[in-house]
Amino acid sequence: MRVAVMGAGALGCYYGARLQRMGADVTYIARARTVGVLQQTGLTVDMMQETLHLPDVSATTDPSEVGPVDVIIFATKLYDVDDAARAMAPMIGPQTHVLSLQNGVYTEELLAELYGAGHVWGAQSMLPAQVVAPGHVRQIASIDRLEFGRLDNVQDAAITGFRDRLEQAGVWALLAENTLECLWRKFVMVGSYAAVSTLVRARLGKVRGCPESWQLYRELMQEAFAVGQAKGAGMADDLVDQHWADGLKRDPEVETSMQFDRERGARLELDWFSGYIVREGERLGIPTPCHRVAWMALKPWAEGS
Repeated sequence: MRVAVMGAGALGCYYGARLQRMGADVTYIARARTVGVLQQTGLTVDMMQETLHLPDVSATTDPSEVGPVDVIIFATKLYDVDDAARAMAPMIGPQTHVLSLQNGVYTEELLAELYGAGHVWGAQSMLPAQVVAPGHVRQIASIDRLEFGRLDNVQDAAITGFRDRLEQAGVWALLAENTLECLWRKFVMVGSYAAVSTLVRARLGKVRGCPESWQLYRELMQEAFAVGQAKGAGMADDLVDQHWADGLKRDPEVETSMQFDRERGARLELDWFSGYIVREGERLGIPTPCHRVAWMALKPWAEGS
């Protein structure tokens, strides 16, 4: 199996490394600095139970050097999605499928428009991981769950075969019954908690310990849920309650990628999180005052500092 990882960040490197160890022909597409490290010293992934080091790694900055592959793991930051989606066209063949690993719900719409819905697999990855340095990724919690599916929810031989490959590589992989619901189920939680944690610049325990901030998280989720339902996601009526209860059980040290990015002065995915909810809410006639405040308040840091 030929696999290309478009965006060699935390998720792309983690899944790419697991597949490569099991014999897949994996090429990593990234910026020049990361490509240089991968070519010279390989890829290191610190997992919970072991450290995986792959000394021989194929990496390039140019997707046209790769050619058509079986699966593209599409794992760029959301602000790079438009350019990256078009740049990877040389890797798309008649049988190529794109596994989208972004936290938002925008990417799958774009990929389907560019390459056809039949080529796109939407995914919900529950894998807390961070880039320590170029070519070095660390898993920061034991959960490793990947739920994905075709946009039309058909479970064909290609998608079941890739699910089996992932399981053989040690990933807890399962197929979504309703891919749109799967994407929004996570986005309601992640898009909302990213907003509140980045606003208050605190990890989960601190946010949870402040009743006002914890209530803000709930109201952010309620807004995102309303927008998703209006778009036909078909989420369970008690989803916000489920996320709320789950949040009470989570590790108090949990932080979101957007909060992490703000702390290190990096560009934020803000316009594809709260910004997306605000824009879709306006289009659908759904008020989103909490996400609007989060979007407006964080906008000065959207491009980094």
